Amino acid sequence: MKISRKMMKTLEQVAESNFALFMVSYVTARHSAAVAGLPTERVSNMIHGYIDTAEGLGITDRRNVAMYIVIMFHIRRSEDDSSWASAVLSNSNLTPTQRVDCVFDTIYGPPSRPW
Repeated sequence: MKISRKMMKTLEQVAESNFALFMVSYVTARHSAAVAGLPTERVSNMIHGYIDTAEGLGITDRRNVAMYIVIMFHIRRSEDDSSWASAVLSNSNLTPTQRVDCVFDTIYGPPSRPW
């Protein structure tokens, strides 16, 4: 079976859409305080924006993108200064996994992950 470039692009778009839908469901269920009062459409739009931002930072692995999304919802509702997180997440001297793990572990404490 040969898959055309067009078909591959379609499959990638479907996978991206399914990932975003999963993250809406996940964040709503597991991090409800972070999205309290937000309509589902707003949460979905935020997640799509966070995915785009993560990819712009070189964070493309689904695990890391999922963690980035959780971090962003935490930071969004936090009263604390989040500039430290932005500095770490954009630090090109660290791998994407190191950046995400560092911020995630600082917020939630290693090694527990709220998955």
